[in-house]
Amino acid sequence: MNTEINFLEKQQQKIIAPFILGFIFVFLMIFAVGVAYIQKSHYTDKIDSVNERLVHNENALKKYDSHIAEHQQMKHNIFAIQSSVIPNVALYQYLLALLPNENQLIHYQQIEKNQAVIVAEFTGMQFAADYVSKILEQNFTLDTQLTNVSKTESGYQATLTIVFDKDKLVEELGNND
Repeated sequence: MNTEINFLEKQQQKIIAPFILGFIFVFLMIFAVGVAYIQKSHYTDKIDSVNERLVHNENALKKYDSHIAEHQQMKHNIFAIQSSVIPNVALYQYLLALLPNENQLIHYQQIEKNQAVIVAEFTGMQFAADYVSKILEQNFTLDTQLTNVSKTESGYQATLTIVFDKDKLVEELGNND
């Protein structure tokens, strides 16, 4: 039989498997941390873009709200103006229509919100009295005063002050639309 003699020193077996597993573990950990960092960056960017859109929408909503408030203020102002407007044209035409002849009206003036002064020419005092009574018959008339009468060549010139209820006047004659 042959005997083998080995003059080489016996070396310990190298443990490679734990090193390979350790290297794979470290590599997987680096990969997992990298993926987590990339996802974090991606989600941070998404959150930032959503926040920017949110700020933009909030600004647009504030602008819209201010427009709505302005619109409501304008509607309120229009209503206030309409409620304070007196239908002067309609009142003038109505008072003119009560006269037998349109040429009799010499002057019309609105002196206060609920008062008007007219100067008209009448052929006789009875015609002036009839005109005053026609005006007093109206629902919107509170008072009519014959403030001045003077004799002219063709008859009498009368100055009348008419006090009226603004709400009833608007109700009967409408607005200046």
